[in-house]
Amino acid sequence: MKTEKNYTILIIEDNKMNMEFIEEILFSDYNILKACDGLEGFQVILNEKPDLIICDIMMPKMNGLQVLQMLRDSKEFATIPFIFLTARSEKEDLRLGMESGADDYLTKPFTSKELMNAVHCRIKRKETVEAELQEKINKVKNDINSVSSHEFNTPLNGIIGFTDLLLLYFDKFPKEDLLKMLKNIKISTLRLQRVTSNIVSYGYLQKYLHTPETYPVIPTTESLGLIEKTALTIAEHFDRKNDLIIDLTEASVNINKDDLCKITEELISNAFKFSEKGTEVVLKSYIKPGFLYLEIHDKGYGMSSDEINAIAPYKQFNRNFKEQQGMGLGLYISKLLTEFNRGAFTIQSKPDEGTNICLYIPLYA
Repeated sequence: MKTEKNYTILIIEDNKMNMEFIEEILFSDYNILKACDGLEGFQVILNEKPDLIICDIMMPKMNGLQVLQMLRDSKEFATIPFIFLTARSEKEDLRLGMESGADDYLTKPFTSKELMNAVHCRIKRKETVEAELQEKINKVKNDINSVSSHEFNTPLNGIIGFTDLLLLYFDKFPKEDLLKMLKNIKISTLRLQRVTSNIVSYGYLQKYLHTPETYPVIPTTESLGLIEKTALTIAEHFDRKNDLIIDLTEASVNINKDDLCKITEELISNAFKFSEKGTEVVLKSYIKPGFLYLEIHDKGYGMSSDEINAIAPYKQFNRNFKEQQGMGLGLYISKLLTEFNRGAFTIQSKPDEGTNICLYIPLYA
């Protein structure tokens, strides 16, 4: 964490006496940068990226409101704390400034104590926000490291282990055992392939997070066959074809074919992974005004409301006592794909009672 002297404050003020007054109060505790108008101030911001900005409202070339708006429109500088200096006659401008995202204001004339309190408060708030953000970043890193290590090493160990056995003792195993080992190698390879595929898919979808309306959508005219075929393939993989109940309605939908298959694959896989063999997984759909309503229901472990709210990439729950496959990406990717295709995605779940996932997929007229 920075000490006070390591923080840099930019003062943007066209009145020389006010500038000197502020600098005299702050220079012993903070590094000071100065600019005499908004245009010069913004250039200093671009070059130096100060930790806090104190800015007058009424200035030549570029006023304080314009400086603030340009800051808040910039990803790089949007979070820099901003304190306005205002005269009593500038109340309307001050209101606009606070609505635009200013953090605080001081009305001229102000005392040295008022200035120091305002600056100290904003700096402490900045430290708190940065510490909370770093804590979240560290937690995400730990989640990624933990999940990634398990999800790559587990199938790799299976592939290497069975391959070594085949290389060393191939002629000593009966054909039946050889086939079992080859089947296990294939299972481990497919698991690894799915992990890497989800990582690639997640990376691709990131570029549309802030502009989902630009995501390309090509309608699918035969949804029933795609959903049913994908679901049956997953059920067979889990050896649970008898547990899968399918009741689907045909519809032309405004969603990419590959995305519909991916969503079905991930959600049906999760339903089987998190429920016991012998319990039903229900897949059904029907038409609602403007949408195909698709529902996946299982009677498995379920999730709490806190866990539902915490769904995120590389996030898994209760792994310490429950074996899980995957990197926590499937559910998140399914949600993104549904929403990017202009649909809606909802989850209802309770621990030990199961999970009900509902998708609203736009119909293609």
